[in-house]
Amino acid sequence: MTDRPTRRLFFALWPTAALRRELARATRSLVRAAGGRPVPAANLHITLAFLGSVPADAVAAVKDLAEQVAAEPFDLALARVGFFPRARTLWLGPASSCPPLFQLQDGLWQVLAAAGWPRESRPFTPHLTLVRKARAMPDGPGVQPVLWHVESFSLVESITHESGAVYQELASWPFTSA
Repeated sequence: MTDRPTRRLFFALWPTAALRRELARATRSLVRAAGGRPVPAANLHITLAFLGSVPADAVAAVKDLAEQVAAEPFDLALARVGFFPRARTLWLGPASSCPPLFQLQDGLWQVLAAAGWPRESRPFTPHLTLVRKARAMPDGPGVQPVLWHVESFSLVESITHESGAVYQELASWPFTSA
């Protein structure tokens, strides 16, 4: 019996290249102060649903599930700096609660769960990972809010290389305005 090839997948809010540059600029001093391994700007995103290793021949079915998710565009103000001590991860998240973001994430999981995907048990903490293996949460001022007009979500593949993970957007689904 041969093992089926797999792909490591997740759904995410996927910033534009211009927004990634703005995020990198806004968090530069914070990232330096944290030490550790900065996440490349090209990998910045907010994970909505991590699927893990998915059989390569099931990717089309995963994309079909995403077609069932409906959402309207919304705005995020990213200004909340956080730290996951156990994972030693420095992150940036929404400055305040964003109900449309939580509704999107929940709606996506409802579709995935109905198709048999096991939902993660940890509560959803929307964030962009800035630094892995950080020494500590930096002291001092946070960041000026970075505004993001969210208009779609994406299916992303994580490809591991010797130099680290590279994230590749496989597909995206635009939101519809009411």
